[in-house]
Amino acid sequence: MYSIVMPIVKNFSFTLNTDVDTFCTWFEDRQSLWVRDAAMGVTGGLVEFQQAERAQLKLRTQYSFGAVIEMTEEDNEWVKAEKRWFSLDWVKNTNVRKGSYRANVITIMVMPATHAGKVDIRALCNDNDAVDGFSRVLAKITEAYPEARSQLHKGQD
Repeated sequence: MYSIVMPIVKNFSFTLNTDVDTFCTWFEDRQSLWVRDAAMGVTGGLVEFQQAERAQLKLRTQYSFGAVIEMTEEDNEWVKAEKRWFSLDWVKNTNVRKGSYRANVITIMVMPATHAGKVDIRALCNDNDAVDGFSRVLAKITEAYPEARSQLHKGQD
C-alpha cells in the first residue's frame, strides 16, 4: 500500500491567550457543530466533513478532519468511487451521489507556547476542496479567540 502526500494548500500559525487543555476542551465541544454545515468543493460538489480525530504526539495535540467529497463531471481522476448518501439537511436533492472519502483534509495542531497561559496553533488545509470548511473553522476560532484575527490577517506561513 502506498501513501499519498497531500500538498499544503493553506497554512496559518497563531498564538492564543489560553492553555492547551482549555483550547482542546473548547475545540472538541464545538467542532461537532461545525461539520454539520456543508461546504462546496472547487468543482462545485458537496463536501461533507467528518468529526475530527484526535491524536497525541508528545506535547502536541493534533486534530484531523476527513471529508467525503462529491465527485462531479470534472473529477476525471477519481476512477474508483463509492456511492455515498449525503445526509446534509440543506440538500434538496438527496439522491445517492458519488463521493470519495479523503483523510486529513484539515489539520489543527495545538502546542504549548513558550509563555505561560498561551497556546500555539498551526492550522493546515491539505486539500483544495476543503478550503471553504477550513475558512469556517478559522472563523469559529477567531469568534472565540479574537486575538487570532490580527495574526491571521498577517497572512500565510
